[in-house]
Amino acid sequence: MTASHHNHTEPAERAPLCHLINHGTCWLEWPAELQQQITRIAENQAKLKELAVDGKNWSDADFTEGVVNIAKVWPSLRTGLYPWPSQTKTRTKWRTLLDELEQRSKTELLRHTTVQSKKLRAASSTQFIKFSEYDAINLAIETARGMVAQRSEERLVVFKARTRGGKTWMGDQLAEEEKINWRVRAMPSWGDSYKAMLISLCAMFNIGHTRRQGADELESLLIAHIKTLSGVVLFEEMQGLCRKSQEFIKTLLNESSLVVCIFVTNEAHDEMLAHGGNHLAQLLARAETTITASKITADHVRRFDEDLWKKAADAKQLGLVAAAANQLGALSAVRRITAMVRALLGKGALITDEMIADAIAGYRRAVPVVSTTTRKRGMQTVEGRAE
Repeated sequence: MTASHHNHTEPAERAPLCHLINHGTCWLEWPAELQQQITRIAENQAKLKELAVDGKNWSDADFTEGVVNIAKVWPSLRTGLYPWPSQTKTRTKWRTLLDELEQRSKTELLRHTTVQSKKLRAASSTQFIKFSEYDAINLAIETARGMVAQRSEERLVVFKARTRGGKTWMGDQLAEEEKINWRVRAMPSWGDSYKAMLISLCAMFNIGHTRRQGADELESLLIAHIKTLSGVVLFEEMQGLCRKSQEFIKTLLNESSLVVCIFVTNEAHDEMLAHGGNHLAQLLARAETTITASKITADHVRRFDEDLWKKAADAKQLGLVAAAANQLGALSAVRRITAMVRALLGKGALITDEMIADAIAGYRRAVPVVSTTTRKRGMQTVEGRAE
């Protein structure tokens, strides 16, 4: 074998460094996990600088403000010029200070993200509407939080709604109000890969990890971390989970003080109940409550734009919009049809039946109702509708 075969760098070595990091003369003295942590912290500093959070330059002085004991040393740490201490006591001190600095940087980035989200929502033409499901979910979360003191595992809150029925909208609002602390959307790969879910959860909890680590290592990292946590975790689109993934969500309830929320479609929930097996049954048995989004009514439609719908010729017009939304599209359909009616009305004084018909037809051209069928044992069965 030629020498060139021995000179290939590993992917991690080929990856570009954060511009704030340098591998100075003392860098390799530090343990690999601390090298990785220092790099993560520097990457957070670079993000804060790039975003100009709070109008600051995020110099080393800005970045270490409040973490006094590391302020003078951080520039040397991130450039690899600070030697690895010989005394155990000093090593422990730097580990503690690095943990503190990393947590502070994460908090600053999260705070910035929350502020930006609030600004975007404030500028949105459609503000969140607190239907009855909102109050029910809030009550369920608070009740589940109360179960922690009783050492109860029944801290699962399930919300099911039709496709486009406001699950993401609800999650956005709960996140904005800081009633949930972590949020992750289940991916298609979770159905076949337990490791794929574990990687996603490590990212959600900001746990340092690599894709090379096995499922058992990632699982251990997560379990050790969640034992220290309290708060609310939201899982969205929880359909088609593999058996091990179902078991791990149950582990979140068993091994921590977390409240777990699961948002799913009605169809996915029915499928989970029908084919989930014993492991899923054990998970759903830990539910504090299961909340189902109500059928859309004329009142739901009216609340999307009170001033506009005052101009309706009669209540039947709102009922037609509600019926179209219940057929397919749910709250998303109401929002879009309302916008179309608003455009058709212009400066008119009264909404006509023709406007309603045109708006619904326009929505259906964009989002048609499609029946999906399969053949099973020689019989044709309608499985549902799709957007």
